[in-house]
Amino acid sequence: RSYTLQETKAPDGYILEPGKEWRREFKLESPEGLSLTGEDGIVNEPHVLKIEKQDEVTKKVLSGAEFTLVTQDGSYVSLNEALSYAGVKENEDKTTRFVTGEDGTVTIKRLPPGEYTLKETKAPANYSLASDTKITVLSSGNRETVVIYDVRSEARIRLLKTAAHDHDR
Repeated sequence: RSYTLQETKAPDGYILEPGKEWRREFKLESPEGLSLTGEDGIVNEPHVLKIEKQDEVTKKVLSGAEFTLVTQDGSYVSLNEALSYAGVKENEDKTTRFVTGEDGTVTIKRLPPGEYTLKETKAPANYSLASDTKITVLSSGNRETVVIYDVRSEARIRLLKTAAHDHDR
């Protein structure tokens, strides 16, 4: 007798794309059963969310932008050193903040599907903070890079004009 084993739900933070689910056909030919490990085992692809920071006018990538992700209930997403999902926290701390690298990007891994708000907490030098951005993490995986634009802060120059004949100034 033949059997089919199919994954119907991936663990949180891993992609389960409809039509591309893991599936194995097998026959039970021994009383010990069957072991599906190694190349025969279920291989889940972790979800990745790529965020890129750009100058709104020049589209130049910007490093050093600091962000935090907030869940719908107001909790902060906590990340480990590899920037993989590590849970949620009630308050912001160093594990809830992440920064764009030299290439202007940061990639968050294993984020569970759901609705999040991306908040810029520190803009690159000479730039203003971006508005909050709503992000939907799909169970089938997000293919698009989330691009956040910053506006360059206006420089302020103060000129003091004096008359050529006014030598006291």
